[in-house]
Amino acid sequence: MSYVWGNPGLETLMLSSSNIEKLKRKNGLLGFSQWIPTTIKDAVEVVKAIGERYLWVDALCIMQDVDDDEKHHQIAAMDWLYSKAILTIIAQMG
Repeated sequence: MSYVWGNPGLETLMLSSSNIEKLKRKNGLLGFSQWIPTTIKDAVEVVKAIGERYLWVDALCIMQDVDDDEKHHQIAAMDWLYSKAILTIIAQMG
């Protein structure tokens, strides 16, 4: 999924060392629903509607509190990831 992360002043869910264990549990996102942007919630519904199980969201799949080199390495692999996708959801505002 490709999207704009939103307003910097708003608290939004991102993968970090403090929440990774909770998020890895079955239905782990449910405990964080108030911090999940509507864009991601809508994408989850699209994925369910087409009968797929997985949605890759950078903010939730790339550890956000790692050092810059590690984050850059993960971001640099996004082209490979997108090339393997059956569908790319692009959320555009306005």
